[in-house]
Amino acid sequence: MIRTTQDDSRENEQIRIFKLQPYKGRSNKYIPDAYVNIDDNKYDLELKTRDIKKSGVSTSRDFGKEKIEQWKKNDGFVFSSYEKKKTGFVFHEHVFCTAGQLKPFFDKQEKKQQDGHAGRIGRQKYNEIIRPLLLKNEDAKKLIEKLDKTINQGTKINDPKISWKDIKKWGTILDNDRLPEHLLELLKEQNK
Repeated sequence: MIRTTQDDSRENEQIRIFKLQPYKGRSNKYIPDAYVNIDDNKYDLELKTRDIKKSGVSTSRDFGKEKIEQWKKNDGFVFSSYEKKKTGFVFHEHVFCTAGQLKPFFDKQEKKQQDGHAGRIGRQKYNEIIRPLLLKNEDAKKLIEKLDKTINQGTKINDPKISWKDIKKWGTILDNDRLPEHLLELLKEQNK
């Protein structure tokens, strides 16, 4: 099965070279990009790519606490660096990370949501100052649920980038001569 949206030509190539199985496309809820079965165990993977001319890897729009919790459930992440060519693209380097290795990135994004970013109020000030004031007003109580959803949506970050330098520092560079085998070894090792 081949996926057909967004940057899926690169994800499809990652799926092919790592001998993975794709999930069935996109939906309104989070679905990992691919999986692999090893010894009757299924391992979910998130696949990301970056152009070698860029310093970071794109994550997703509306990146918030919920997305972080969903990503933490993945068994691994494969980050691949590519170069654009007239005929398409060529991969140069692949790095495997676990959710635990991405913790510094997750923590940074959660802090931005708590503290506020891009001129927006964060969850902390809203929960400490504004929400308690609204709870005192009988008429405002009906609006709090909607306002909570508004704050939750407004504190999400639009496509924060993960530095390629950090990915390489935190993760393991995969052996280009044996990509599927090396990935399987790392997945088995982390789940001992």
